[in-house]
Amino acid sequence: MKNESKIYNFFIIVALLFWNPLSFYLLYKNTPVIDIIWLWVIYTILLVTGVIITVLIHKEKINNRLKDVILSCAFIGILSGIVVCINMNMGDDNNSLQTEQGIIFPKNYSVRSQTVEFDYKIVTNSIGIRDREINIDKQDKYRILCFGDSWTMGFGVNIENSWPRKVQDYLHAMQYENVEVLNCGRAGRYTTNYLEYMNSAVPLLKPDLVLVGVLQLEDLIQLYENDIKSGSKTTNEDVSLTVQLKYAIKTYAKHSVGNILNKQGQNEVDLKQSHINSIQSKLAEYDYLQKKQYELLSDSVKYLFETGNLNPGLLNHYVDLTYGISAFNSPDHAATKLALNLMDRDFKEMKSLCNENNAKLIFINMPTARFTGHKVSRTPNDIFNDFLKENNHIDSLYQSIAMQNDLPYIEMTSHFIDLHPKDKYFFKFDGHPNIKGYDEIARYIGSELITQKIIN
Repeated sequence: MKNESKIYNFFIIVALLFWNPLSFYLLYKNTPVIDIIWLWVIYTILLVTGVIITVLIHKEKINNRLKDVILSCAFIGILSGIVVCINMNMGDDNNSLQTEQGIIFPKNYSVRSQTVEFDYKIVTNSIGIRDREINIDKQDKYRILCFGDSWTMGFGVNIENSWPRKVQDYLHAMQYENVEVLNCGRAGRYTTNYLEYMNSAVPLLKPDLVLVGVLQLEDLIQLYENDIKSGSKTTNEDVSLTVQLKYAIKTYAKHSVGNILNKQGQNEVDLKQSHINSIQSKLAEYDYLQKKQYELLSDSVKYLFETGNLNPGLLNHYVDLTYGISAFNSPDHAATKLALNLMDRDFKEMKSLCNENNAKLIFINMPTARFTGHKVSRTPNDIFNDFLKENNHIDSLYQSIAMQNDLPYIEMTSHFIDLHPKDKYFFKFDGHPNIKGYDEIARYIGSELITQKIIN
């Protein structure tokens, strides 16, 4: 009986090598799973329970039928632990869901986004920016870093058609051949995030010039919204247990077997199914008013969302932030004043950081179809675009931030207003610039860098 008990305990102990808090930390430390408290509790309970069971088996306090059940559970635990380890090992390549976090993105990461409007890849390098491999030491190069959101990252196009790369091409063509322009943009971010990324990138990469692309209206809205969220009393306890549990299960599964499931002969992760799942989840959680707001969208836009052809991140803007269009274009609105103060704070810190690293900082006002009259088809609020073009206050607000911080300022609203035809520079449904739009942005920025003598 003693030998039989040792066999049972051996398999339990092997299973516990995978199912304990230390293993949980080592396996998931670079993923969002590590922040799910429930899983820490579960892994701790499994460890404690396993130890108690081994003691009871050793003292022959458990009958044979129950021991057989425990042995089966141990086998399942060992096999599932091996699967997770295989999944993590597969995460060492460029397609990993568990790749190490870099300056902005995970390092050596590849993801593909394919919709009815575009088909492009985001591929990051070994320091975690969406660009080619570079030498950390710039040597004799004149290095420019470009920070911003999806407009700067180059949403919808491959890296060679993003405006930072096109600025480099333009400057090279104008005989500034020693210039190196690097893309430090990431979709969905705003000035506070740009500052965060700069804190890592600027001291490391030692740029001579830092360009910050601030999107018309959107950055102000995000500053206000995220300040409200961070200052509220909302905690995880305010979210329903069902929503918390659903998030925990989905996130845990994704980072436990996601690499294995995605190894279907593809060279990159495809985002379309992820977009579909995200949209379905958002719609299921919407309240009555949000659902009514969603129903106001055109059938074409709803179809594109529900088939994974529009980024689900846009849905929050369409449904939850529609009031921001008028509010944040108004200089006297309380929310606008708060957001402007936050943006001013961010730029003061950016400038201080750049000064410490002998880099010059530039404020670039990025154009959107909403203020330039270009034709997009997204939300019911698009009917106000002609009004906003004629009653644009956002540009003067952004210019005031640049002036308060004594920063060179580049604005291209008038240039885009003069561009025709009005349906050729932005994706019709997605609303981001297309290849032609990014090219115009780059040529304008490049010419201003030379005209304003920002670059010698």
